[in-house]
Amino acid sequence: MIPENDKKIDARYQSIAYQLAKRISGGELNEGLKLSGRTLLASEYQVSSETIRKAMAILQRYGVVDIHERSGIVVRSKAAAEHYVEVYVNQKEDRKLLSDTVAIKHDLGLIEGRLQEVLDRLIGATKTGFFPFDFFAFTLEEGDRHLDQDLRTTDLKNQTQALMIGYEFEGVFVQNPEASVILKPGMTLYLLGGPLEKDHVERFFKGEPHEPR
Repeated sequence: MIPENDKKIDARYQSIAYQLAKRISGGELNEGLKLSGRTLLASEYQVSSETIRKAMAILQRYGVVDIHERSGIVVRSKAAAEHYVEVYVNQKEDRKLLSDTVAIKHDLGLIEGRLQEVLDRLIGATKTGFFPFDFFAFTLEEGDRHLDQDLRTTDLKNQTQALMIGYEFEGVFVQNPEASVILKPGMTLYLLGGPLEKDHVERFFKGEPHEPR
Protein backbone atom coordinates (compact mmCIF):
# COMPACT_ATOMS: atom_id res chain seq x y z
CA MET A 1 0.00 0.00 0.00
CA ILE A 2 1.27 3.49 -0.83
CA PRO A 3 1.76 5.54 2.36
CA GLU A 4 -0.71 8.39 2.74
CA ASN A 5 0.61 11.89 3.44
CA ASP A 6 -0.58 13.71 6.54
CA LYS A 7 -3.18 15.80 4.72
CA LYS A 8 -4.83 12.75 3.15
CA ILE A 9 -4.71 10.83 6.46
CA ASP A 10 -6.46 13.67 8.27
CA ALA A 11 -9.24 13.86 5.70
CA ARG A 12 -9.59 10.08 5.45
CA TYR A 13 -9.67 9.22 9.17
CA GLN A 14 -12.34 11.85 9.81
CA SER A 15 -14.39 10.37 6.99
CA ILE A 16 -14.01 6.82 8.34
CA ALA A 17 -15.00 7.93 11.84
CA TYR A 18 -18.11 9.51 10.32
CA GLN A 19 -18.95 6.40 8.28
CA LEU A 20 -18.68 4.13 11.33
CA ALA A 21 -20.74 6.55 13.44
CA LYS A 22 -23.45 6.51 10.75
CA ARG A 23 -23.47 2.71 10.74
CA ILE A 24 -23.84 2.72 14.53
CA SER A 25 -26.52 5.43 14.61
CA GLY A 26 -28.40 3.64 11.83
CA GLY A 27 -28.51 0.36 13.78
CA GLU A 28 -26.20 -1.60 11.51
CA LEU A 29 -23.62 -1.86 14.30
CA ASN A 30 -25.27 -2.38 17.70
CA GLU A 31 -24.14 -1.29 21.14
CA GLY A 32 -21.84 -3.88 22.71
CA LEU A 33 -20.66 -5.18 19.35
CA LYS A 34 -16.93 -5.79 19.08
CA LEU A 35 -15.56 -4.19 15.96
CA SER A 36 -12.90 -5.80 13.80
CA GLY A 37 -9.30 -5.22 14.78
CA ARG A 38 -7.41 -2.30 13.35
CA THR A 39 -5.77 -4.49 10.74
CA LEU A 40 -9.11 -5.85 9.48
CA LEU A 41 -10.69 -2.38 9.51
CA ALA A 42 -7.70 -1.05 7.62
CA SER A 43 -8.22 -3.74 5.01
CA GLU A 44 -11.96 -3.05 4.81
CA TYR A 45 -11.48 0.67 4.26
CA GLN A 46 -8.23 0.22 2.32
CA VAL A 47 -6.22 2.57 4.50
CA SER A 48 -3.30 2.26 6.89
CA SER A 49 -3.62 1.05 10.50
CA GLU A 50 -2.57 4.54 11.62
CA THR A 51 -5.57 6.03 9.85
CA ILE A 52 -7.89 3.55 11.64
CA ARG A 53 -6.22 4.35 14.96
CA LYS A 54 -6.93 8.06 14.49
CA ALA A 55 -10.54 7.36 13.47
CA MET A 56 -11.10 5.20 16.58
CA ALA A 57 -9.51 7.88 18.76
CA ILE A 58 -12.12 10.39 17.54
CA LEU A 59 -15.00 7.99 18.23
CA GLN A 60 -13.60 7.18 21.67
CA ARG A 61 -13.30 10.89 22.48
CA TYR A 62 -16.99 11.38 21.63
CA GLY A 63 -18.03 8.29 23.63
CA VAL A 64 -19.10 6.30 20.58
CA VAL A 65 -16.75 3.37 21.22
CA ASP A 66 -14.57 1.99 24.00
CA ILE A 67 -11.04 0.86 23.23
CA HIS A 68 -9.60 -1.87 25.47
CA GLU A 69 -6.05 -3.03 25.12
CA ARG A 70 -6.97 -6.71 25.26
CA SER A 71 -10.59 -6.97 24.17
CA GLY A 72 -10.33 -4.47 21.33
CA ILE A 73 -12.88 -1.91 20.10
CA VAL A 74 -16.46 -2.12 21.37
CA VAL A 75 -19.48 -0.06 20.32
CA ARG A 76 -20.53 1.95 23.36
CA SER A 77 -23.37 4.35 22.50
CA LYS A 78 -25.78 4.81 19.62
CA ALA A 79 -26.81 8.23 20.99
CA ALA A 80 -23.18 9.35 21.05
CA ALA A 81 -22.82 8.17 17.45
CA GLU A 82 -25.85 10.24 16.44
CA HIS A 83 -24.29 13.26 18.18
CA TYR A 84 -20.97 12.79 16.39
CA VAL A 85 -22.70 12.50 13.01
CA GLU A 86 -24.39 15.84 13.68
CA VAL A 87 -21.11 17.42 14.80
CA TYR A 88 -19.26 16.13 11.74
CA VAL A 89 -21.90 17.42 9.31
CA ASN A 90 -21.90 20.86 10.96
CA GLN A 91 -18.11 21.05 10.92
CA LYS A 92 -18.04 19.98 7.29
CA GLU A 93 -20.52 22.71 6.39
CA ASP A 94 -18.41 25.24 8.31
CA ARG A 95 -15.28 24.12 6.47
CA LYS A 96 -17.13 24.38 3.17
CA LEU A 97 -18.32 27.89 4.06
CA LEU A 98 -14.79 28.93 4.98
CA SER A 99 -13.42 27.43 1.78
CA ASP A 100 -16.07 29.20 -0.30
CA THR A 101 -15.32 32.49 1.47
CA VAL A 102 -11.61 32.19 0.72
CA ALA A 103 -12.37 31.34 -2.91
CA ILE A 104 -14.73 34.31 -3.28
CA LYS A 105 -12.18 36.65 -1.72
CA HIS A 106 -9.60 35.34 -4.18
CA ASP A 107 -11.98 35.84 -7.11
CA LEU A 108 -12.78 39.38 -5.95
CA GLY A 109 -9.09 40.10 -5.84
CA LEU A 110 -8.73 38.93 -9.42
CA ILE A 111 -11.72 41.04 -10.50
CA GLU A 112 -10.40 44.13 -8.74
CA GLY A 113 -7.02 43.56 -10.34
CA ARG A 114 -8.64 43.27 -13.75
CA LEU A 115 -10.64 46.47 -13.21
CA GLN A 116 -7.48 48.29 -12.16
CA GLU A 117 -5.74 46.97 -15.28
CA VAL A 118 -8.57 48.26 -17.47
CA LEU A 119 -8.47 51.62 -15.70
CA ASP A 120 -4.71 51.86 -16.17
CA ARG A 121 -5.17 51.14 -19.86
CA LEU A 122 -7.87 53.80 -20.03
CA ILE A 123 -5.59 56.35 -18.38
CA GLY A 124 -2.73 55.34 -20.65
CA ALA A 125 -4.92 55.70 -23.72
CA THR A 126 -5.90 59.17 -22.57
CA LYS A 127 -2.29 60.22 -22.10
CA THR A 128 -1.20 58.90 -25.49
CA GLY A 129 -4.10 60.50 -27.33
CA PHE A 130 -5.81 57.30 -28.48
CA PHE A 131 -8.77 57.69 -26.14
CA PRO A 132 -11.41 59.93 -27.78
CA PHE A 133 -12.44 61.73 -24.55
CA ASP A 134 -10.68 63.84 -21.95
CA PHE A 135 -10.38 62.14 -18.60
CA PHE A 136 -9.33 63.24 -15.10
CA ALA A 137 -9.35 62.13 -11.48
CA PHE A 138 -10.44 64.09 -8.41
CA THR A 139 -9.89 63.00 -4.79
CA LEU A 140 -12.35 64.15 -2.13
CA GLU A 141 -10.92 65.56 1.10
CA GLU A 142 -12.19 66.36 4.58
CA GLY A 143 -14.01 69.68 4.52
CA ASP A 144 -15.15 69.40 0.91
CA ARG A 145 -18.74 70.20 0.12
CA HIS A 146 -21.33 67.50 -0.62
CA LEU A 147 -19.62 64.79 1.47
CA ASP A 148 -21.97 62.14 2.88
CA GLN A 149 -24.43 62.88 0.07
CA ASP A 150 -25.27 60.46 -2.73
CA LEU A 151 -24.66 61.14 -6.41
CA ARG A 152 -28.35 61.62 -7.07
CA THR A 153 -28.60 64.41 -4.50
CA THR A 154 -25.46 66.22 -5.63
CA ASP A 155 -26.57 66.11 -9.29
CA LEU A 156 -22.88 66.10 -10.15
CA LYS A 157 -23.21 65.73 -13.91
CA ASN A 158 -25.65 68.60 -14.39
CA GLN A 159 -23.78 70.81 -11.96
CA THR A 160 -20.33 70.30 -13.47
CA GLN A 161 -20.92 68.75 -16.91
CA ALA A 162 -18.40 66.03 -15.93
CA LEU A 163 -19.55 62.43 -16.31
CA MET A 164 -18.42 60.14 -13.46
CA ILE A 165 -17.38 56.76 -14.90
CA GLY A 166 -15.98 55.20 -11.73
CA TYR A 167 -14.46 55.70 -8.33
CA GLU A 168 -11.83 54.17 -6.07
CA PHE A 169 -12.22 53.94 -2.29
CA GLU A 170 -10.16 52.01 0.28
CA GLY A 171 -8.38 50.07 -2.45
CA VAL A 172 -11.55 49.02 -4.29
CA PHE A 173 -12.37 50.30 -7.78
CA VAL A 174 -16.00 50.52 -8.90
CA GLN A 175 -16.99 51.37 -12.45
CA ASN A 176 -20.30 52.87 -13.58
CA PRO A 177 -21.41 53.66 -10.00
CA GLU A 178 -25.02 53.69 -8.88
CA ALA A 179 -26.73 57.00 -8.09
CA SER A 180 -27.02 55.86 -4.47
CA VAL A 181 -23.24 55.91 -3.89
CA ILE A 182 -22.31 58.12 -0.92
CA LEU A 183 -19.39 60.52 -1.37
CA LYS A 184 -16.69 60.04 1.29
CA PRO A 185 -13.34 61.68 2.11
CA GLY A 186 -10.51 59.79 0.44
CA MET A 187 -12.70 58.67 -2.46
CA THR A 188 -11.10 59.25 -5.87
CA LEU A 189 -13.59 60.07 -8.62
CA TYR A 190 -12.81 59.32 -12.27
CA LEU A 191 -14.64 61.66 -14.62
CA LEU A 192 -14.91 62.34 -18.33
CA GLY A 193 -14.24 65.98 -19.16
CA GLY A 194 -11.64 68.53 -20.03
CA PRO A 195 -9.99 71.43 -18.17
CA LEU A 196 -13.25 73.39 -17.94
CA GLU A 197 -15.17 70.43 -16.42
CA LYS A 198 -12.27 69.76 -14.05
CA ASP A 199 -12.41 73.37 -12.88
CA HIS A 200 -16.16 73.07 -12.37
CA VAL A 201 -15.66 69.91 -10.27
CA GLU A 202 -12.99 71.55 -8.11
CA ARG A 203 -15.18 74.59 -7.51
CA PHE A 204 -18.22 72.39 -6.88
CA PHE A 205 -16.54 70.49 -4.06
CA LYS A 206 -14.32 73.25 -2.70
CA GLY A 207 -17.24 75.66 -2.29
CA GLU A 208 -16.20 78.26 -4.82
CA PRO A 209 -18.84 79.60 -7.19
CA HIS A 210 -18.85 78.18 -10.69
CA GLU A 211 -20.99 78.38 -13.79
CA PRO A 212 -21.58 75.03 -15.45
CA ARG A 213 -22.15 75.01 -19.17
